[in-house]
Amino acid sequence: LIVVGVTQFSLWSMHRQKLAFDRQMLERKIDFDEKLALKKFDFDTDIAERKFSYDKDLHDHKRKAELAEQTLIAFYEARLAFDTVRNRRITGGEGTSRPAALDESESQRYQRNRYFVPIERLNREKGIFAKLQALRFAFEAHFGVSTSEPFKEMIAVHNAIWNSAIMLIDITPDAPDETAERQVFERTAPPFLNTLGWGVAAKPDEIDRKIEKSIQDIEGVCRPVLIKDRVT
Repeated sequence: LIVVGVTQFSLWSMHRQKLAFDRQMLERKIDFDEKLALKKFDFDTDIAERKFSYDKDLHDHKRKAELAEQTLIAFYEARLAFDTVRNRRITGGEGTSRPAALDESESQRYQRNRYFVPIERLNREKGIFAKLQALRFAFEAHFGVSTSEPFKEMIAVHNAIWNSAIMLIDITPDAPDETAERQVFERTAPPFLNTLGWGVAAKPDEIDRKIEKSIQDIEGVCRPVLIKDRVT
């Protein structure tokens, strides 16, 4: 009986130890699984955040690259348009769309029609300048307000040509032999003629330099973005 009792006690004791060990191992396993699950959750969250940030940065860069390309094309188109607008050569029929005044002479109408030619040409190219103006605000939003200067300069050149043509039309004398009006015209007209590209100023003139500076300034903003986009 003593042997049986000792044996039973030993078995019961071993069983309790085994249960305690199993319970301890189970608790450790649960704790390990919880920690592993938390680490996996933290890792997945970090990966998701990094992917979101990367996708956002990539999208922003792609949008900036697209905007930079469109803007450069618009500036190049504007430069070509200005070359056409300021060309001295006038083809047949140009300028005749100007509404003539009732009291102007034939010689005055002829000369005023000539000065109206740059306005006609600007009107033909108005889509280019409208696109340039529309791109300006999107460009400012992505690249900063300070980058709007080249846009302002291009529009200022457009307005200077337009206003110079209007001034020349207004001050054109009625007849070349009217000395007083002719003298006023000859004193007043040269700056306006130079703005149109029809004056005596050597080429490249001030307007040409303003256009080229605007091109260079906008290239300084756009080209690094386009180069980075090609590398990416």
